[in-house]
Amino acid sequence: MLKITSKQRKWINFIDKIGKILGFEKSKPLPNKQEVKNILILELWGIGDIVLATVGLQGLRALYPKARITLLAQKHSQAILENTTWADEIIIFKFPWTANREKYNFWKYPWLKIFKLIFKLRKKSFDIAVDARIDIRNNFLLWLTNSKHRIAYSDDGGGFFLTKQITKPQAIQHRVEKWNELLKHLGHVGAFIVPRLILSSAEKEYAKAWKQKNIPTQTKLILGIHPGAAQVIRRWPVAKYRQVIKELNKNFDLQWVIFGEAGSKEAEELQQAGQAIRVVGDLRNFLSIAKECDLIITNDSGPMHMLAAIKQPLIALFGPGKPEWIGPWGKQTEIILKANITCRGCYDRCKYEKPFCMDIEVEQVVATIKRKLQILYKKDMRN
Repeated sequence: MLKITSKQRKWINFIDKIGKILGFEKSKPLPNKQEVKNILILELWGIGDIVLATVGLQGLRALYPKARITLLAQKHSQAILENTTWADEIIIFKFPWTANREKYNFWKYPWLKIFKLIFKLRKKSFDIAVDARIDIRNNFLLWLTNSKHRIAYSDDGGGFFLTKQITKPQAIQHRVEKWNELLKHLGHVGAFIVPRLILSSAEKEYAKAWKQKNIPTQTKLILGIHPGAAQVIRRWPVAKYRQVIKELNKNFDLQWVIFGEAGSKEAEELQQAGQAIRVVGDLRNFLSIAKECDLIITNDSGPMHMLAAIKQPLIALFGPGKPEWIGPWGKQTEIILKANITCRGCYDRCKYEKPFCMDIEVEQVVATIKRKLQILYKKDMRN
């Protein structure tokens, strides 16, 4: 959902009124399933957003098994969706308003590339185009594709761009729930769909070989840490992660594995603590080795969602984000956050000089990990 100021809300209301006056296309019934040959799904944003969008991809593939499904997304979607059969084509494009900086500097937008993309999409003659983000910009983009049927949420404006408007029920908060609600409007009546990623047999074998080579003492429990996040405000301080490692090493026989892309200062610093193993690689390499860990501690990030989608036990540290909106999905996940943060949900735009929502106490994190470790040790002894 787009964060909207009162000024922006006035503009959106004005645009909606103009759209109605101009008599944009009205609602129309959905086509029969056998008539749907070509489908477009939008997910223009980050790694975690693509993971959550696998709900929509799975549902669309189940509803329209013979249709050609095209995903419009950023480059990372290719690696994330590897080994899946939900999308027949992925069109790669990074829209300027998804950037962290200068997202509203219209003079620097690559207008020629955007126009070429729109022309390319219009030529494909999509029967159905969908989006679950609740964003007037996405609704406008759906309209520009000239898709015959455009289904999305109208809560934040731009409903007149759609042929079927969805209003979010009050009880629904999480993006996973929003995707499921959208699928219901398309005719899905099956079980609730959850995010899912797939590891290949080769990836699993690679991870097992890595474990045998790097962790000779098989009795040790393997704990991973992914200290990064795209937004700096979401990162728990490295010094606190180091304290966690030091404290837990006093009482437990652990092997620490530190994940992070090449050049990650946080990961490099943590490698020096507790005889940790540093893993550097692409998203698939991270995912396969992470699955060999008994537990992973991470910030609110895209890799967090990837881990949850393979049912990896994890502890997620949350700051500005609302878990009820974008938290990791699954019973194997646990969330730690600082209580009584009334401004949580700021979309990483902190109004304070120094953010304090990530001031999570080391003791709280250590206590949570210890509780998890006790369960893991008991499970290991039974086996």
